[in-house]
Amino acid sequence: MAFDVRCPSCKAKLRLDDAPDPDTPIECPKCGSQFTPPPAEEGKKPGKPEKPKGNGGEGKKKKRIKRKAKKKKTNPIILVLAIGFGFGGLIVVGILMIWMLNRTGKVTEMLSYVPASCNVARGLNMSQLAKFPGYAKEVDRHRTPDVKAACDELAKAAGQDPEKFLDYMVVARNRADSGVVGTTYVLRSIKSFSPQAVGKALPGASETNVDGTTCYRMPGSSRAS
Repeated sequence: MAFDVRCPSCKAKLRLDDAPDPDTPIECPKCGSQFTPPPAEEGKKPGKPEKPKGNGGEGKKKKRIKRKAKKKKTNPIILVLAIGFGFGGLIVVGILMIWMLNRTGKVTEMLSYVPASCNVARGLNMSQLAKFPGYAKEVDRHRTPDVKAACDELAKAAGQDPEKFLDYMVVARNRADSGVVGTTYVLRSIKSFSPQAVGKALPGASETNVDGTTCYRMPGSSRAS
């Protein structure tokens, strides 16, 4: 360890590599005088600590500490809006399902016009059958000339094409042991129309009320509502 001492004659500062023995004199290289150095405990000044070399000590590079990646937080406003839209969509789907389940089908609606005395009914999807060959042969036995004439009159009164007027037809009969007592035809058009306007446009039709419903009756026929 380095040892520092001053010459008592010229006050020159001397640095020795190692502390000398207490009884060994030291010669000052500047003035040439010799003197005995003080004990190491009194006159010794510690030198600067040397940095350790190699793999250990302070000279070793510090390891890099990995930082944890910050997680992106979802905007609470967007989250609330997404939840709101989700609940709103469920409510809309529920309302549509209830509406579709409670909606009255066209056949059920048409059967409400059939008299209670009828015990046999048959439905014919006229607009669908018209797309297939053999349509006329299958349907003409139910669509008699009188029924076709009534359909054409209704189409003309509604201002529509008779060939594209009829959508569905229900044929209801009252069968007894003696045979068919009566037949009722319920017609449904492809396009909607005003019953009042059609009823007034039918030749010879008269307005009547049946079970609280305004109907129009033609001479020699049943009601048309």
